[in-house]
Amino acid sequence: MKKSSIKNILYGILRLSCGIILAFAGLAKMFSLDPFAQEISSLSETIGLSIIVGPAGTAMLIAIILSTLEFLVGSLLISGKWMERVLPATTVLIFGFLIVNFYRIIAGSDGSCHCFGQFAETTYSEILILDFLMLFAVLALLANQASSNNSYHNKEKSIEHVQ
Repeated sequence: MKKSSIKNILYGILRLSCGIILAFAGLAKMFSLDPFAQEISSLSETIGLSIIVGPAGTAMLIAIILSTLEFLVGSLLISGKWMERVLPATTVLIFGFLIVNFYRIIAGSDGSCHCFGQFAETTYSEILILDFLMLFAVLALLANQASSNNSYHNKEKSIEHVQ
């Protein structure tokens, strides 16, 4: 097997793994929005954004938007479509999750973060580790994409130069 084939398989596994985790987490949150909305409301009060988040209905709206976004990003990662846009969006999404979970750990929060809805009780520390792993995977995918794009553009320039 060629080195490039193995590399493509490994990057495919990274992309699919991140996509499945995000799509499942988003879908799981959609089936149990109340605990996730309560988590958003609690977080907003803790960091002093309760004025912005306001009533419970706003927290529910944010929960719906975030879970839908997470599901869509995960689904697009699985499909492999629009990676030029999806990978940066995934990076921002995961980075946001990292910040929130890191803050919750520092603030001494315990219990479940409701990151996988009611399907899996996960702590902030467990999800922080998963988020770091996913961030490294997505950054590797971004680096691979950048090197692939550079290779493609260099080949185009070589062909133009020959003509």
